[in-house]
Amino acid sequence: MATTAAPQDVAPQPAGTDRAPADATGDAAPPATPPATQGGTAAAPDTPVAAASKSPAVADAPPPGGRVDVIFNPISGTRDPDTDAALIERHLAVAFNVVTIRRTTPDVGAAELARAALDDGADVVVASGGDGTVGEVAAVLVDAEKTSGLVGGSGQDGDGGGRRVRLGVIPRGTANAFAAALGIPSSVTAAADLIAKGMSRPIDAVWMNGRLMILLGGVGLEAAVVSKADRGLKRRLGPLAYVLSGIHAIREQRTFRVQLELTDVEDTSDSGVVVTVPKVRVENLVVKGLTVANVAPPTSVLAQGLGAVRPDDGRVEVVAYTAGGTLHSISALFRLFMSGVLLRRTRLAGVRAVRARGVRVVCEPRQLVVIDGEEVGEADMTVTLGESRRQFEVLAPPAVEMKRARRRLARTLGKVARNVRGLLLFGVTVVLLQSVRPLFEDDEEEERVGVASL
Repeated sequence: MATTAAPQDVAPQPAGTDRAPADATGDAAPPATPPATQGGTAAAPDTPVAAASKSPAVADAPPPGGRVDVIFNPISGTRDPDTDAALIERHLAVAFNVVTIRRTTPDVGAAELARAALDDGADVVVASGGDGTVGEVAAVLVDAEKTSGLVGGSGQDGDGGGRRVRLGVIPRGTANAFAAALGIPSSVTAAADLIAKGMSRPIDAVWMNGRLMILLGGVGLEAAVVSKADRGLKRRLGPLAYVLSGIHAIREQRTFRVQLELTDVEDTSDSGVVVTVPKVRVENLVVKGLTVANVAPPTSVLAQGLGAVRPDDGRVEVVAYTAGGTLHSISALFRLFMSGVLLRRTRLAGVRAVRARGVRVVCEPRQLVVIDGEEVGEADMTVTLGESRRQFEVLAPPAVEMKRARRRLARTLGKVARNVRGLLLFGVTVVLLQSVRPLFEDDEEEERVGVASL
């Protein structure tokens, strides 16, 4: 019996049945008929969802149970959306009794579908698309205040009776910065398998200018980088597009003045002593850019002033960039990138960075503000974590695993760097020996001539 669904939805599929999934209109798809299309986008192909389709990659997944709703943006990325939707459905079915694919359309966005998923009783809401899709879904979960003790103070483990709802991410966009920063695999199947395993970590809910900020925001260089990293460049290079855009933007960005107010500030001295200050006010700071980060991968170079962006510590990273000439700026960008990769703070002239719970920025003249890669117009910046700290829970590798992976990478890069230095030293030595060799040959020739004359 077919299950009726909204035009943008695929009907819920209990795992272990052989019934073909519903097409984009909500009716059961006939076995020999191609899937219908809506608005130029193909509906999900007929893919039986059964427990027998269990993938070896998720053999250790928990027993099936609960419901997962996937908010699926079909225009994200370059892969075939129907193939991706079928793969996601099949891999999630090993851990959930009900899997529902809800496709966005030009008329129905990710936020509306996420609210419908919560109303229908979803235990996990998955955002499958780019960072924009993830941000919309996360905002709905935070606003709903239904997450276990992390958002809204209610849930199975909290004081209230609300159910526990977690956010899953299957990256299919161009940059996928949120997934990259949290160690979520870029592969659709691997990301789905991670969700099926159920590992999660809390992420701070941060608001910039009244809007949930899952990644970072800023003015000056940050805005210039976003504007120069167009969709085509991000499709070709992924997150590295922001690094290349930063190199181009650094030459053109002019300085401006900011007034900065910070609350609950944390800084680390050169000797490693952590200092906290209730409030800091800075007047007439001349900068080329200022970035405030909640979550950021190493490729978000302008957020790496402290060597690690911590998404769950109750503070945001605030990085003011005041560097001068082009060569110095490019060198600083590279060192900031390596600082983020190695999780090690590098103190640089022209880069000031602290952590704070609240941030207020006033620019003179007014600057274009960007939030999570989207331009929001010229305005001041106000960043808060709220009076009562809130977090939302994301299905991702635990923070300790991320740190271990980064440390392994740091050791590998250290070995590579030592080998490169050794090769460079060897090459320089060879060149020097070759350059002085003619001098010794001339001396030997003169000696032979002198002996012959005797």
